[in-house]
Amino acid sequence: MSQFKTASELHRAWAAWLEMCEGTEADVNRGWRWVSRGYSNYTPHFDGKPTYYEIAIGIVENRPVFVGDKLYHISGIQCTIIAGMDYDFTLLSWSPKPNKAVVELPVEGIGYILTNIAKTFEDELIALTERELEQRWYFKWDEKASIEWNTYKFSDMLEMYKRSCRRWEENHNGICCVVERVRDKYLMPKVREFLADLAGHNVKVTGRPTEKL
Repeated sequence: MSQFKTASELHRAWAAWLEMCEGTEADVNRGWRWVSRGYSNYTPHFDGKPTYYEIAIGIVENRPVFVGDKLYHISGIQCTIIAGMDYDFTLLSWSPKPNKAVVELPVEGIGYILTNIAKTFEDELIALTERELEQRWYFKWDEKASIEWNTYKFSDMLEMYKRSCRRWEENHNGICCVVERVRDKYLMPKVREFLADLAGHNVKVTGRPTEKL
């Protein structure tokens, strides 16, 4: 069954898949398939109807993951990938771990587990102190990587950090002006740190400081 009703939905999903492949050994051209005919290992043109195609929604062990695929959680639970769920693919595998009994759950059971995992995560987040919340910032400039890769990793971390800080602020200090509070208190200092790292990197590489905009 296709995931897409419009061409724009299809192309956005393909762009997201290409971004997922960066830094991995996944075969880009294996990230799509025909609904009726299965995999096609060549660059797609998407000149048919959007309903003809499926696009992978994740990568596990350098293989594309499609809606309907069966994978194994590190706990030994076998689950069927369903549309609309937010999976942590780092916790999934194509085969069960040694010495783990395989338990297959219906979709409803998987939804119950994921809901409880999300609630536990939320409760742990709200219980943090402000100092502990700050410690959830994990980005560090990598001098061995390119500026583009550092920028990509920074923006990814910034988005996750923003969501965590917003939920924490809403629960501790209310929703009034929460967007501005999160921006000024949590995000802007990280942006300034990133720009300072970038300037320092440019000095090391070129011997000249970054020109001020």
